[in-house]
Amino acid sequence: MLFRSIARGNEETIVRATLRACAEQPEECQGKGGNEVVRKQIEAKGGEIASEALRDAQSTLAAVQTLANGLGRLPGSKNVIVFSDGFFTGELGDRLKDIVTLAARNGVRFSTMDTRGLSRDPRTQNFMAAQPFVTAGDLSSVSSDTSADVLSSLAWDTGGEMFMNRNDLRPSLDRVMQSAGTYYVLGYRSEEHTSELQ
Repeated sequence: MLFRSIARGNEETIVRATLRACAEQPEECQGKGGNEVVRKQIEAKGGEIASEALRDAQSTLAAVQTLANGLGRLPGSKNVIVFSDGFFTGELGDRLKDIVTLAARNGVRFSTMDTRGLSRDPRTQNFMAAQPFVTAGDLSSVSSDTSADVLSSLAWDTGGEMFMNRNDLRPSLDRVMQSAGTYYVLGYRSEEHTSELQ
């Protein structure tokens, strides 16, 4: 996550972020203090966003864990649909793995829908805006998206499905509903050497 890297004082990331901000809004860097003023703004914003992201991730994981645990008391397969634009877990990765394991063990399948839709490229967003981009990756590459990685792990590791790059979520919802209503229970009675299929 870009802003977590800034919050940790990664010099290369801070320099690149400052250069980008100055390219987008040159008047900010041409005033008194120049690049140094913009750099301090970026460092402050990086710390603030990283702190908020960690807080939100902890809250989201707590809610998912409660669902996985509570639904485990009910018999059969359970399906939960999560609408999210993703979140960054960072050092909470082990906790996510534990929750996914708990959900799978309890027969709780999470299907996730990335609500960011088709316009997901952080390079199209204003770096110095009030709502800076918080997707993963560096300033030039968008090939790595750890926000989406969390959603994919939550879905695929529990037997659910992940839907992304879609502005119309209705077909995805229909697919989840159809999948939830179609499953098989296979039993075997050895004394009669026959099998049942429901």
